[in-house]
Amino acid sequence: MLLPIYLSLNVLVLSVGQGTGTPIRLADGAKNYGRVEVYYNGQWGTVCDDWWDLNDANVVCRQLGFERAADSKGGAFYGRGAGPILLDDVGCIGNETSLDQCRHSGIENHNCGHTEDAGVVCNSDTETIEAIRLADGADNYGRVEIFYNGQWGTVCDDEWDLSDANVACRQLGFESAAESKSRAFYGPGAGPIVLDDVGCIGNEISLDQCRHSGVENHNCGHTEDAGVVCNSYTDTIEAIRLADGADNYGRVEIFYNGQWGTVCDDWWDFNDANVACRQLGFESAAESKSRSFYGPGAGPILFDDVACVGNEISLDQCRHSGIENHNCVHGEDAGVVCNNETDDTEEPEYSSGEIDLSINSPRPGYTDTIEAIRLADGADNYGRVEIFYNGQWGTVCDDWWDFNDANVACRQLGFESAAESKSRSFYGPGAGPILFDDVACVGNEISLDQCRHSGIENHNCVHGEDAGVVCNNETDDTEEPEYSSGEIDLSINSPRPGYTDTIEAIRLADGADNYGRVEIFYNGQWGTVCDDEWDLNDANVACRQLGFESAAESKNRSFYGPGTGPILFDDVACVGNEISLDQCRHSGIGNCGHGGDAGVVCNNETDDTEELEYSSGEIDLSINSPRPDETDDTEEPEYSSEEIDLSTHIPRPERGDKFHDDPFYTVLLPTTGALLFMLAMLGTVVVVVMRRLGRRGTRKDQEEVALSLDQLDQYSSKGDSNTYGKLPEEQLDQPDKCSASA
Repeated sequence: MLLPIYLSLNVLVLSVGQGTGTPIRLADGAKNYGRVEVYYNGQWGTVCDDWWDLNDANVVCRQLGFERAADSKGGAFYGRGAGPILLDDVGCIGNETSLDQCRHSGIENHNCGHTEDAGVVCNSDTETIEAIRLADGADNYGRVEIFYNGQWGTVCDDEWDLSDANVACRQLGFESAAESKSRAFYGPGAGPIVLDDVGCIGNEISLDQCRHSGVENHNCGHTEDAGVVCNSYTDTIEAIRLADGADNYGRVEIFYNGQWGTVCDDWWDFNDANVACRQLGFESAAESKSRSFYGPGAGPILFDDVACVGNEISLDQCRHSGIENHNCVHGEDAGVVCNNETDDTEEPEYSSGEIDLSINSPRPGYTDTIEAIRLADGADNYGRVEIFYNGQWGTVCDDWWDFNDANVACRQLGFESAAESKSRSFYGPGAGPILFDDVACVGNEISLDQCRHSGIENHNCVHGEDAGVVCNNETDDTEEPEYSSGEIDLSINSPRPGYTDTIEAIRLADGADNYGRVEIFYNGQWGTVCDDEWDLNDANVACRQLGFESAAESKNRSFYGPGTGPILFDDVACVGNEISLDQCRHSGIGNCGHGGDAGVVCNNETDDTEELEYSSGEIDLSINSPRPDETDDTEEPEYSSEEIDLSTHIPRPERGDKFHDDPFYTVLLPTTGALLFMLAMLGTVVVVVMRRLGRRGTRKDQEEVALSLDQLDQYSSKGDSNTYGKLPEEQLDQPDKCSASA
């Protein structure tokens, strides 16, 4: 049933009736921010903050007449509401015009308390910053202050980052920012705190175009005042050198203002090392070094927080904190290892598929080569990665080991690509030397020697960190699977070579037509899917296989109860555009228990629902449901003509599924099961009765035998030689009964 908008105009609650469908208000805040509340069934209710984000807030703010949202709030930021919690798991794309077009879990279908009430901050776009300045610093760095409403105020450092600093610096006339500063780095300011929760994308021309919580709407003190360091590009490095090393490696030192100084290792990485090495005349860097790897230097520390993109031609073109603006000591001096590829070395002994360890090596002229690469303690396409060097096999450490590295290794081994990278000695610890560490491939290299690494046997690892791979084996010729329609092929990304078994079907268990635990049929029985890495992309693929348009939600931790049988899939990672689960990356048989069975909620948009009573500006909060096209002639409601329809979201749509619609499964199978159960119970009763009757007959026979024995004793004591002849004929047979009983 649709209910009208209720306008509550007081100092704490304001409902704005602009936009389509507006039985919605902001409570316990101000005009443009507060707790989101919607009106349904005669009372106001709240929205749970599960999945609540800026996309959802944008939709709400546009409904309320604002241009966009500045922030989404959770955790009952504006206090706890009262009444029912009407919506949960709201998932707007962001371009909807009202909440009824967003996905959600259904009316009052939630797992929340009022401590999770959602809120928004909407941009009113009427407040502008009159001026901006840097205080308590220098020309290009200091505390950010803005002039508003006749006085200077500060900016809180919540969410303050380099993107925000870039906008502030450009407003101040600089090209860009070198660093963002927080926690009143340049001292606490005075006056009002004008902005909080600033979230610039980075391309804005002023801070008032960035997302923020509203003017003077904050939860900060002046100990959180934000600052910046802007790039002035006036300081130039006169010279650069490597100290306490060799021609191509050592501590980085730069000459400025008449003396040599060092560079602090904060943020110092491979990109920075590349720029330094090119300045020194080398082609590229092999490695960046930190923590005074080549010993502590002397003199001033000239650069800190250096952050090069990597294509600069000198360090002074990189972002940094400014000359001699640092928080370091010489125990943090930065160093580099540069690639020296000008040495003339003898042709290596091996010529086919060799790995040349000289590239990215930390020593000039390093030209040792390794002979081969293999997979150990696995199978043809998976196992521990081992390389042959100096007459013995060694391993690779898993530091920085990832999918890019695995791809390169698999291609070297003759496979098309990798299915997975493995770490922590997944295939058991190896033996021999650990030859490679910190391997960092881009992914397009043709062999591991083209990837950056730390050098031969230069590592800080043990064999408990040996790296492994699972390679895709898509070249096996296998027999055509028995099932031909809608089958799932378990061979793709499987950790066993030639794995070509197929599964027959997919179903939802312990739920309803469109939601439940995901189960697949394989090898004569139903099994489950583990929830490791299970997300909405995977759920979308499963739902499309089941005949639905898309998924509303992915479920984990046995949300629909633990299943039985084998756990057939683990680590499923679909992109989302696959047509079946077999096209998704997965690990094959997993390491899970049934407490981790995966489930889905599928969107069913084919239900025909009864025409709603109200027709003008209604909001239908059912999942992605269309707005009704026809109108009823009803009396105008007392409050307004713009309503929310919270009635049509029923989480049990219908589906044509052969496991639910086939009479064999819906009628004959349950009836047969009931009859078999009754027959089994009847058989049990018969067996019990027969056993009891048998025990009664045995006791009667034993009593008759005892009586006969007493009579025999009496005759024998009288010395009658015709004792047996005088016994009744029926008692003469008693000894046979005794022997039979025995």
